[in-house]
Amino acid sequence: MLNSQARAIRRGLFYAHNLFAKPPRAAETIRCVAHPIKCCFNVRWFMRTVSLLAAILLLALAMTLPAQTTAPATASASAPAPTGPRLIVNDADPAAAKNVALETLAVDVQIAGPLAQTNLTLTFRNHTKRVLETEFEMPLPEGAAVVGYALDVNGILVDGVPVEKNRARQIVESEIRRGVDPGLLEQTKGNNFRTRIYPLPAGGTRTVRITYVQDLVSDKDALVYRLPLTLAGAIKSGEIKLTVNGATAVPTVAGLGTLAFVEKNGLFVAQQLFANVELRGELVVRVPARADTLTLVERRTKVLDDGRTRDEHYFFVRPAKPIMGVLRKKDAPTLNHLAIYWDASLSREAADKTADLALVQKLVSWVRDGQVDVIAFRDTPDQPVTFAVKNGDGAAVIEHLKSLVYDGATALDAVTFKAGPDIALLFTDGLATLGEEAPAKAPLPVYTVSSTPGANHAVLHHIADSSGGAYLNLQRVTVDAAALVVEDRKFNVAEATFDKNQIADVYPKTFRVGQGDTITGRLLADEATLNFTYPLTNEKVAVTLKRGNAVPGDIVSRFWAQKKIDGLAALPIKNADELLKLGRDFNMVTPNTSLMVLETIDQYLRHGIAPPRSHPALFKEFNDRIEDEAKKKPAQQEEKITRVLKLWDERVKWWQQDFKVAKDFRVATTAPATEPLMNEGASTTPRVFYGGGSRGAATPTSQPARAGEALGLGGTRGDVETSRVPLSRQVQDIGQQAAAIRSLPPQNYRSVEVVTSPTESLRQSIDSASADAAVRVNAYDPKTPYIEALKRDPAKAYAVYLEQRKTYREQPGFYVDCADFLLKNNQRDLALRILSNVVELQNESVPLLRIAAYRFLQVGALDMALDLFEKTRRLRPDEPQSHRDLALAYAERGLARRKVAPVAGAEDLKLALARFEHVIMTPWPRFDEIETIALIEANRLWAEMQRLPQRERILSPNPLDPRLIKNLDLDLRIAMTWDADSTDIDLHVLEPSGQEAFFGQNRTQIGGLVSRDFTQGYGPEEYLIKKAQPGTYKIRAKFYGSQQQKIAGPVTVQATIITNFGRSDEQRQAITLRLADAKEMIDIGEVTIK
Repeated sequence: MLNSQARAIRRGLFYAHNLFAKPPRAAETIRCVAHPIKCCFNVRWFMRTVSLLAAILLLALAMTLPAQTTAPATASASAPAPTGPRLIVNDADPAAAKNVALETLAVDVQIAGPLAQTNLTLTFRNHTKRVLETEFEMPLPEGAAVVGYALDVNGILVDGVPVEKNRARQIVESEIRRGVDPGLLEQTKGNNFRTRIYPLPAGGTRTVRITYVQDLVSDKDALVYRLPLTLAGAIKSGEIKLTVNGATAVPTVAGLGTLAFVEKNGLFVAQQLFANVELRGELVVRVPARADTLTLVERRTKVLDDGRTRDEHYFFVRPAKPIMGVLRKKDAPTLNHLAIYWDASLSREAADKTADLALVQKLVSWVRDGQVDVIAFRDTPDQPVTFAVKNGDGAAVIEHLKSLVYDGATALDAVTFKAGPDIALLFTDGLATLGEEAPAKAPLPVYTVSSTPGANHAVLHHIADSSGGAYLNLQRVTVDAAALVVEDRKFNVAEATFDKNQIADVYPKTFRVGQGDTITGRLLADEATLNFTYPLTNEKVAVTLKRGNAVPGDIVSRFWAQKKIDGLAALPIKNADELLKLGRDFNMVTPNTSLMVLETIDQYLRHGIAPPRSHPALFKEFNDRIEDEAKKKPAQQEEKITRVLKLWDERVKWWQQDFKVAKDFRVATTAPATEPLMNEGASTTPRVFYGGGSRGAATPTSQPARAGEALGLGGTRGDVETSRVPLSRQVQDIGQQAAAIRSLPPQNYRSVEVVTSPTESLRQSIDSASADAAVRVNAYDPKTPYIEALKRDPAKAYAVYLEQRKTYREQPGFYVDCADFLLKNNQRDLALRILSNVVELQNESVPLLRIAAYRFLQVGALDMALDLFEKTRRLRPDEPQSHRDLALAYAERGLARRKVAPVAGAEDLKLALARFEHVIMTPWPRFDEIETIALIEANRLWAEMQRLPQRERILSPNPLDPRLIKNLDLDLRIAMTWDADSTDIDLHVLEPSGQEAFFGQNRTQIGGLVSRDFTQGYGPEEYLIKKAQPGTYKIRAKFYGSQQQKIAGPVTVQATIITNFGRSDEQRQAITLRLADAKEMIDIGEVTIK
């Protein structure tokens, strides 16, 4: 039977449901503030007001009921101060970030029992004279669930709708290209959330609102709520309001001046206005907890796909006392052998490690006469450092940890736990930026430890739970409480029992000291009993749950959904479908679901997003359209095949054409063009680019380029970096690496990397028509202060790099340049570590992933490149470049592996062909004709596979249509890609004839061809010539312009120069360069055909 306090809270939550689940629309709020008298005659607003007053009165009654016992301690709120939200200004001008400020902040926190809902409303002002794009990132506490997001549109806050994460991003980018400005809130790594705020008008403001729910942390006789408030700069004005019900005494609040609670109509309220205040630290509310068991059953009405409704029942139970007590031993705890795995990646450099070190000190003190092993890891693990410890003296261990250098990406799957120690401690935020999300299952108990607010709690739980350890979140528990979890490790697990026909999906699955004791699940029967046992005292407790006591709402159900999401999020790829379903069902942000703000009905229809059922006509129209689209798919597929065959036939005809010119042929200044010089089917509509003017159809011409004009002579020179990377590489130790590779699965991206050169058998079949070519690329010498510093003291290059990093920490080019310097000085391992920092700079940034992946590919770090290209494909499956990049990387690794691991190599080649086939047979409206480029590359790979020696050849069927299989070998091929969306980089080649090949002259008299001009980003663009005229081919890249709403600094461009393409003696050089300004032209290099 429910106690009186629980019944009162239940009724209060019933009346408060409308306020929690359906806050007043912004328009209603504005109207009632401006016209309070008229507001009284708004019936809907009036009824919500009555509901709110009823909730206040009933929750006040709950608060006044007497307590029965005192709740014992389970955990603590004392923890390191967390890092708060941050605003990122995407602009190349560093001054822009200083001129964007959080102008107003409204915090509204409502605490009811063990649950809290937080509404954050933030207004940002742009003090510059131009439009800016910003991103707002916010880490949330463990277990918190984002249930609401709104962005202001024309002064009104518009709520977001749940959409699959990648689909939401595609829609947003599509609408941006239409000149519309939708909003998007998505979860990145761990419990970190990010929203794009654009446009932030010149001199103007934008407002965003984020709502999330969470359970509170137990601390002795109190429940604790925390809100990080570390924000850059002073806030012009703001308000913080805290409302608490169900407390036994006045709550306390710390962290914001004189803010204090007072009792108002039975509720405890703390409210404060502030102006010109710089917020630091965190807001901490301690609510005196009641001592009796709190039970709540909620009825959620779910609308089914066919329009019918179904009631579902959810519950939460807060026991009167902690399920897990604390076992007090007579003897001091002891450990003989302790292993410490310490995350020393770049992202951990700025983390507050005070609590981490205190826990190490505490546990090492238990080692009376034994050893402690410390293994630091980054992109790769260091060798273990072993300390002999006597009488618990851990000074040497602590000193070693303090001396570690934080550098490199985070590769959790590189960590290998070994049997032997009593336990292992893993200190990390769980945010893997290289490799898989988690290491292999451990043969010993692993206690994962984090003190970072935005940690990947799901992964850390998964690692610990699968090994028999526990996750110690030092944001939620004190060092002493965490140590007790380890101390009582043999006794600290309990489980709830129930009839599975009556209760389902109970979370958490097990209970541990300090882990919190709120139980939630689904109630399937009219009445059920939940049983649990206190393991230390063997006391048994039974809680009765009844559907008849249910209140309508969706707070408890969302709390339950978040607990389920937490369990699934450790393996987000495997559980993608279930995460998507939960996000859609409960209107929540998950690792696979985002909240997106749409503005018009047309947008719902255009993108096929199911609109709210509150618009039945629109919902019916949406379903009718879906059915129509399904009927069109077979015809669309046939149309695609026909289109690809036509494109390929045109390219084969060009290849078969014999361009006969004299060896010393030069283009006459008045000679007419021999054929159209524009792309087949290219639009003649002018295209507008920021910083680049407008560009329409080029006028055919065969006149040589004028000096300083078409050729860009005298233009500003950018940074150019080169690396000679033939497709096949020399294996330095074939025997040793072969044994290592054979023991690895085909797709293990952390496997040993193998580089080979063309085999002798391949050299014997060199095509007699091959060109004798010499390639020269411009020497890379970036005249930057950090490179000059490295040159002054190359013997101490790494130390100099670390010093320079203090100044250039946030610049990707800094890491690329420094890595190149160390590669040239034969420090490959350190160079790869430095390069891996690029992916640490921002979670799930596709441009950064591509920059790092291309460079890893160029220097032969094939496994690292493939891992990052795979991540890019998962984040950008709608972009053909993601699949093409992956195909090229698989092809290179497959050919490199073939000699020492033919099965693994064959699997790579099979995957490469499958990715190419996907590019060729999928419609890409933004990148029409990329299919032709993929066909040339796929056929070149198939020809290479046919030439392999029999013992290395394990061929799978070619997935391409037989009509598309033909190797177009070439004397010269130049392919260029870049990392920026909505940005146009042009490839220019000045031929020996004096004619310039580029988008405006894409067919030349000696047979040169330039592929379709991709003006909307990424490329690739390519130059091809089958039989090259002897002489020098000069290669340039031009930054034509950008349509991007943000200016994020220089565009990184990759160019690959390939001679004898598709032949057995193929050779290539890969080049990376950076272009900073629209209209900038850079000389890449030249190829001399003899």
